[in-house]
Amino acid sequence: MTREHIIKKSGDGYKVVTAPVGAITEKLPSDYSTIQIADNMYYYYGGDYYKDYKDGKYIVVTPPKGASVSYLPDGYETKEIDGVTYYVYNGVWYQAKTQSDNVVYVVDDKQSG
Repeated sequence: MTREHIIKKSGDGYKVVTAPVGAITEKLPSDYSTIQIADNMYYYYGGDYYKDYKDGKYIVVTPPKGASVSYLPDGYETKEIDGVTYYVYNGVWYQAKTQSDNVVYVVDDKQSG
């Protein structure tokens, strides 16, 4: 099960939805990126975060606080609180930061779960 294959009935059709935390997949989406936080390796694709599980499989996990990603999927919202702009996708709050002259989105530790 990967994000490309998770669909949900919506009205008269279907839509792609975010993989639920705890879902297990045998392979990662082809365009995933890696995120290293302390001694933990995460994989990111389309708003979903994965970790190695067992037997060569991967598990969808809660976004790690402090993770930075180069993009957010379509459908994020912007919210401003006390003059700070946040980007919210699937209940996860991000702040845009500049890193090596590039904009990255960092999971915010004050607003997210």
